[in-house]
Parts: sequence; structure tokens; C-alpha cells
Amino acid sequence: MSLQYTLDSFKQTLQHRHLLYCEQQPSTDEPLQPLPSSQQLIPVLEQFLIAYPQWQKCLSIANVVTSEHQQQYNASLSDACSLIEKTVPLYLEEKSNPSLIAMADICLLMLKPDDQQKWLKDVYHGSGGSNSVITLQRIDQLASTLNSILSNVGGEDDLKEIVPSSSQPLQVEQVFKAYQDAKKQRLFLFDYDGTLTPIVSRPEMALPTPALLDFLSTLCTDPLNAVWIISGRDQKFLHDCFGHLHGLGLSAEHGSFMKMPGEASLWTDMLKDAVLPWKAQAMAIFTSFTDGLPGTEIEQKKSSITWHYRNAHDLEAA
Repeated sequence: MSLQYTLDSFKQTLQHRHLLYCEQQPSTDEPLQPLPSSQQLIPVLEQFLIAYPQWQKCLSIANVVTSEHQQQYNASLSDACSLIEKTVPLYLEEKSNPSLIAMADICLLMLKPDDQQKWLKDVYHGSGGSNSVITLQRIDQLASTLNSILSNVGGEDDLKEIVPSSSQPLQVEQVFKAYQDAKKQRLFLFDYDGTLTPIVSRPEMALPTPALLDFLSTLCTDPLNAVWIISGRDQKFLHDCFGHLHGLGLSAEHGSFMKMPGEASLWTDMLKDAVLPWKAQAMAIFTSFTDGLPGTEIEQKKSSITWHYRNAHDLEAA
């Protein structure tokens, strides 16, 4: 089953385009976690192409739609996908297609958790796929997630001509001139791991160097500068490493806890009234994975739980 394309002619479009492969379940009557349906997906994909027009000439879409839901899908096409019809090759299948999965840059799954695990085990790994897999329960997450992944997908030389290039290193001369030309105020927002310090095998080993502390201290002494570190690290780590820099703002656990510049030890708890019932369930899941994958470990924070798998003995399994 196809829309304007046979399987072979659709595959021809992939010489110059990225492939988004989609499988989703029909909408469910379950009240707690209604899954996105075929009828929802097409309008959201069109909104994505409007919000990020650079992908209109760079994307092909293959979508699995069961025959019993074909009528609903066709209605969504006629109602909301004029842009898709005009700009993006679209191919429809009634069941999983391993050859397309193997060719896909991104596989988008909108399935129930049990069905996702079965798909990954029986379909994805059997196809030899090595692409990015997105699993969504909320359709409104799709546009920004797709743009982020596509921006980091590599391609052939002829594809790179139409795909936006990845971020290039800053030109020191241009940065220095912009710094000097700023006459009112300058805002510096620094990530920590991978930005101010290299990624290392164990997080506790990623400590700031004396040179880094000197650089930050120099920036903080200029009254025109507002300097912040925004990190997933917890309060204790950021305070121990940077608390002595009086003019430095700190944001711990991705904004859950804030220390304003000039406040030596006063932290604002953004979660003081929050209830986090999900943590116990998440902890149980992470514990089961940690028990079965030596080398992995769990880091508990006040607002989140992180599962570290970088040092797993079997990295592929992790």
C-alpha cells in the first residue's frame, strides 16, 4: 500500500533525504495514557514541517497504518496534510517493514510500553537497524524532539548541502569584539559536564581546574557580566566547587535549585511544594537494570534519578 509511491520508488527518494519511519497504535479508550493516533500524527508532522521548514526538502516519511484504520488515516491526510503532500515523499505500509527500518534515520514509536519492548526485540533488532528510536506517549513532544535528532544526523555529501550544518566553533575574534561592544549587560550561561570540563568515566572525577576557576572569577568581576552555571549536578557538588566565587550564579539539577550571584549559601528550592510519587517506581526500574548489568549505577538526586551506564561491562546491552 502506498501513497503516490511504490516501495522501490520511495526508496529512491532516500538517496537525498532522511527517512522517518513511524509505527503507532490506534487511539485507545484507556483514560490514563491515551496514545497518539494516526489521525493526530499527520497534523503534528505538518506542524513540525511548518515550524522547521529546513526539513521539508530533507525528509521522507514511511508510516505503518493497519487496513482497519486506513479510512481514518486518509481523512487526516485530506484534512491536514497539504504541505506533506506537496513537499515530503510519503509511503504507507500495513505492517512493519524491516528493509525500511534498516534504512531509517529515525524510528518513531507511539505504542504501549509492552508493545514497544516487543517491537524492539522482534522487529527492530531483527532488521539490523542502528538508527535513533523515539518512543512517545505525548504527541506534543514530537516537533522539538524530531528537530533535535535530525540536526545531529549525519548524511552523504549531497545531503549535507541541504541539511543545516551542525554548530561550528565560535570565532574568537568575533566573540571578543561582541564582548567589547556590549555596553549594557552580558549574560553567560554555561553547562558543566562536557562544556566547562571534559566528559569522564566517573562523574566525581570531573572537577574544575584552577585555570577554569580563574576564568570564571575574572568574568564575575566585571559588573556588566551575569555569569551562571546551569547543570544537572546537585547543590552540594556545585557549592563545593564554585560556592566561593561570589559573583557566580548556580542552577542545580537543571533549574530545580537556584543560587543567585552574590548570595553565599542561600538556595531557592523550586520544588519545595512538589510531590514526586514517580521516584519510587523509577527507582525500582533502574534497580532491576542495575542488578542485571554490572558496571552500571544509580545516582539519586532530590529532583531526579540518573542511571549511569557509561562504565557498563556490556555497553551494547546497556
